[in-house]
Amino acid sequence: MANRLRLVATLAAVAGLVLPTAGSAVATNSVPPKKTFAYTGSEQSYVVPAGVVLLGVAVEGGHGGEYAAQAGEGGGRDGGVGALLPVTPHEKLYVEVGSAGVYAGGPVFGGGGAAGAPPPVVCRTSQGAACSAAYASSGGGASDVRTCSLSAGRCPGGVSPIASRLIVGGGGGGQGGSGNGPMVQCGASSGGGRANSFQYPPGKAGAGPLPVTTAAGTVYPGYPTSDDLQNGVTPAGGGRAAPGAGGRQAGCSSGSTGFTDSVAGSQAAGPVGGTGGNASSLGPMYSGCVQSTNDCFDAGAGGGGGGGYFGGGGGATGLDKSTGSCGVCNGAGSGQGGGGGSSFVSKRMRYPVDESLVKSAWNGWAIVVPVIEIDSPAPGAVYHPGHVVRARWACGYDGQTGLGISQKCVGSVAEGKAISTRPGKHSFKVSGVVQSNGNHTVTATATYTVK
Repeated sequence: MANRLRLVATLAAVAGLVLPTAGSAVATNSVPPKKTFAYTGSEQSYVVPAGVVLLGVAVEGGHGGEYAAQAGEGGGRDGGVGALLPVTPHEKLYVEVGSAGVYAGGPVFGGGGAAGAPPPVVCRTSQGAACSAAYASSGGGASDVRTCSLSAGRCPGGVSPIASRLIVGGGGGGQGGSGNGPMVQCGASSGGGRANSFQYPPGKAGAGPLPVTTAAGTVYPGYPTSDDLQNGVTPAGGGRAAPGAGGRQAGCSSGSTGFTDSVAGSQAAGPVGGTGGNASSLGPMYSGCVQSTNDCFDAGAGGGGGGGYFGGGGGATGLDKSTGSCGVCNGAGSGQGGGGGSSFVSKRMRYPVDESLVKSAWNGWAIVVPVIEIDSPAPGAVYHPGHVVRARWACGYDGQTGLGISQKCVGSVAEGKAISTRPGKHSFKVSGVVQSNGNHTVTATATYTVK
């Protein structure tokens, strides 16, 4: 089939509409409806409809977990990407939709890393109330579309299921747990890293992590946590074309005051976000700092890293032990958030676009949009001279994702009119304009033979 069906996406930008040539016309029928996939906690699938040779695919990972999901500011934002995918009719694709991270939660579907364990005593305010964000949160899971099921023991071409991913939307890092410092009760915890800042290669300095081009495709790195880099702090790293590193806090000193004892977060394991640093083994701070019998000076746990093409690193715990007189140094002992997972578009896909603001959802999602359908002539078909074969083709566009033929779609022969059945090999073309960092022409070609 590969030598019979040729899908060409030209890279030349065009200034306006694709104008019909002699004998061509705009399609009057329509492609099948788009399919939206929501989070279910398990793998889903999509079978390419008959005749469809080009799809639009958009994915977005799950939001990083945070306390009570308040205002969407504590957990890292998920990352969304979309692109066009040349396909074969009846081809089966597999869809993984990532879960949002969970407050005080473990690993989630899509590779979101677990939150670190809380301290032995959960912090309370000086008035005895529980801290609002005492526990850390897990990272959000990535969403992806792939050609081989994650449960498959063997995949075509000898690749692993994870290597068959066509497009990945990274998950956001989980929020760190709050801690109580010597001068501040229930210190604000560190937010998780965002999944990605979509940019077209080669990217733009100052607009976020730059895209990374690899042999497999383009990686959109996740953000690290936005920690103060002073006083020996290393943020939890966002996923890139390699797993994100775990966060670290080496300790700090200010005059006669110093703080030590932080547990690092773990590095991501491939597409799975790292685990936040565990605060369960940390002891209480220097007792001379106690201001009230209800105060707790244990550090907060680290947030889990987001899943992705490569996951983000887990956040470190806050600093826990005072080495001198009371004072404020390096915050209030809160844990770091996890790093965001990276997003990805494989080389099989064309014209990536930013989808991070398409659909407001805590969990991830995926949307598949049929873009070009050629039912007749069938790719690879053999006809007889004089046989009346009528052209059947259509184009699609989805305003929600911006994927598809945004301007006039044109076929070699008008929809419903007879195609040539003179002896020989023929090419039937359908083309139109897509909008992705400018206007581009995309063409699908079905080759048939008349004997």
